[in-house]
Amino acid sequence: MTYTVRNDIVVHKYFKNAASKLERVHQRSKSIGFAEGLFITGLSGTGKTTLINYYVERHRGVEEPDRTTVPVLVVETPSAPTAKNLAETIQIALTGDIAKGTTEFQTNRIFILLKELKVELLIIDEIQHFVDRKHIAETARVTDWLKSFINKAQIPVVLIGLPRSLQILELNEQLRRRFSARCHLQPFGFNDAIQQRTFRAVLKVLEEGLPYKCEASMYGFTMAYRLHYASNGLFDYIAKIIDGAVEITSSSTSKVITPAVFEQAFLDTVWNDAPSELNPFSSKFVYRRLDKFSEPFYCPDVDRQKAAA
Repeated sequence: MTYTVRNDIVVHKYFKNAASKLERVHQRSKSIGFAEGLFITGLSGTGKTTLINYYVERHRGVEEPDRTTVPVLVVETPSAPTAKNLAETIQIALTGDIAKGTTEFQTNRIFILLKELKVELLIIDEIQHFVDRKHIAETARVTDWLKSFINKAQIPVVLIGLPRSLQILELNEQLRRRFSARCHLQPFGFNDAIQQRTFRAVLKVLEEGLPYKCEASMYGFTMAYRLHYASNGLFDYIAKIIDGAVEITSSSTSKVITPAVFEQAFLDTVWNDAPSELNPFSSKFVYRRLDKFSEPFYCPDVDRQKAAA
């Protein structure tokens, strides 16, 4: 089996905070009988999908004579959501099939299935698709359907998506009240001692699970600093770089992960034509963020916000 660092879920403080808030909204509903909401946001690569998988794994269904219960139901928002295709997506997540009929008929069927399969928590992922639509009228319609659905489902609902997903709350005042509880999965920082300790602690756990030794420890200050530049603090990029380094080392004779291996792994997995001065593992690296136009972590939305400020 090919090694991947993604098999090692590191429950760091940001991850733990989000998981505990998920658990809270889930369990409070069972204890007080009131369905609350939670809105989790995070940039791509911060671990939203990992969080979902982790939580579902901890709340597996129970095999019963005629069915398997689904304590935590996860639904991925269609790329151009409508009331109809969202209802169909929820049905598929529940049973693997779609009932023919009107949206109203399908919605009522979902309510029946939620009870039959003992769904305790609904997670709707990729919720940013609601605000990515250009047709405002359709967005308003599907948002209104979602509000009505959540009210009638009577189970806690967690919305997960990119930071811009929060715009959906501006479209519906009831949703804004329902999802007043928020959580942001932020990238790892490296600006102060606390952030550095957190990031290096994660790297230490990951290094201890590697199949090969590192010539320069990943969690030593210098390599950690370089890894932070190379990943911009995003776990997805950390995993890509480490997996790439392991793959390169597996075909070498030394079986040791050297800084040169990390330098090549960065080219292979993050930025294939990076000049040496912008490769964080190169001796020529100039120690600056790779967030300018055409660089890996360029974010035009941030530039627009700065220009408007």
